[in-house]
Amino acid sequence: MGSTNPIALSVGGAQYNQGVRIWIDMDASGTYEPTESVFATSGSALSHSGNIIIPGVGSTAAPVRMRVMCTYNSVASDAQACTSNLNTYGETEDFLVQLVGSCDATTTVPMTVASNLGNAITTSWPSVSGGSWYEFRYKETASATWIFGGTLGGAATSKTFSGLTPSTSYDLDARVHCTGGVAGAWSSITEVTNAASGCGLAPATSAASSGTSATISWPAVAGAGYYQFRYKETVSATWISGGTAGAAATSKSYNGLTPGTSYDFEARTFCTNGVASAWGAIVFTTSALAGCELAPTLDLTATVTNTSIQISWPSVAGAAWYGFQYKESSSATWINGGTAGAAATAKTYSGLTPGVSYDFQARTYCSNGIPSAWSAMASYTTSGGAARLITSTDKVEAEVVYKSSILANHATNVYPNPATDRVNIEIYMDATNTNTVVQLMDMSGRIVQSNTIQTVAGMNTIVMDMNSVAEGMFMLVIYQNGSLLHTSKLKKN
Repeated sequence: MGSTNPIALSVGGAQYNQGVRIWIDMDASGTYEPTESVFATSGSALSHSGNIIIPGVGSTAAPVRMRVMCTYNSVASDAQACTSNLNTYGETEDFLVQLVGSCDATTTVPMTVASNLGNAITTSWPSVSGGSWYEFRYKETASATWIFGGTLGGAATSKTFSGLTPSTSYDLDARVHCTGGVAGAWSSITEVTNAASGCGLAPATSAASSGTSATISWPAVAGAGYYQFRYKETVSATWISGGTAGAAATSKSYNGLTPGTSYDFEARTFCTNGVASAWGAIVFTTSALAGCELAPTLDLTATVTNTSIQISWPSVAGAAWYGFQYKESSSATWINGGTAGAAATAKTYSGLTPGVSYDFQARTYCSNGIPSAWSAMASYTTSGGAARLITSTDKVEAEVVYKSSILANHATNVYPNPATDRVNIEIYMDATNTNTVVQLMDMSGRIVQSNTIQTVAGMNTIVMDMNSVAEGMFMLVIYQNGSLLHTSKLKKN
């Protein structure tokens, strides 16, 4: 097909001149159309030769009929394929022929409509011999602007145009690109999309929302393969993927929303063949937080000891339980602080380090397992233990603060004071393997340096590097096995 084929004919015996016309039923419709005339002689004679010109419309899937008509002293018109007794004498014969295509600039793609779902039209065509790939475009018939419809490989014989508007007339075009790089001619069909039905319909969604969550519901759509969702804050231009739900689903929940905020929500149905409906839209506004959606308010004061902190809070209406996290104020890493039941209003944390600031946060859990946001951070500092009274005759720095006497005849000596590059700390201990913590704090209570040393029985000398410490007044604090041993002022020049 899409070719010129030579032909030679002898007619009329030795004395009856006849004209010849040939038709081929290329669309296999059973009717010889005037446009299907492929050969005609210029007049009457006993023999004829010429070319049968077959347009490039792709190979036929099955043999089609070819009609050859001879008429005495005349040539039938292209519309007279089914007229008998033209000029009294003549002959008409039908033959079955198989048309095998070739590909050139005249080759077209004979598309027909295979299905019409309202929002999508699927077309099909016989394979075009010599075609490398197909190109498509489409538009609403009333529009002058074509939309690129993508491409398919040379083996394809069907194409679905999706995302169409139901009950609308569309022009659908296709052309083949030959293996030699030549593009065939555009071929076009016009089809009116059906009214949307079944899986061509978007789900009719509704929303039930709270402060931070929303549940979207819809009645099942007949023929749905699955559903797809997206949402955004109404004031935003950016959609967030809302995931998918199976064909049997009729609801989907979303958490982590902002209270008192308007949201746009859209859903669409996918048919089992992968064709999607148009998006269906709703708008809803989340409510202000209430009840178990509110985080507990941690009290500003806490019960503290050297190694423990008890936090407290007023109960939250509707709470199922509470969750907690904490960390040293100087750390960026939160520690899981466990949970407390709905009736609880206090929780104690033990095994903490003396004289250290800790940050705490809490949140409320509703009975559906959805938590509130974390509460505002509350900070508390563990207390220190009692100091040892220094009574030896060794040199002792000035301005030492003592709280009580827990061990006599032991001395702590700090020098030089003021310091420049280092400080020597002499401590007398009763036993070996004593866990001694030496901390340097600025006057706001922030820890500048902290060192832990395993001291031995007798006199121990600890050297603290001061090179990285800024000039100013500091507090030197020493703990022995969790109890405060020594506190004094230290100046850095």
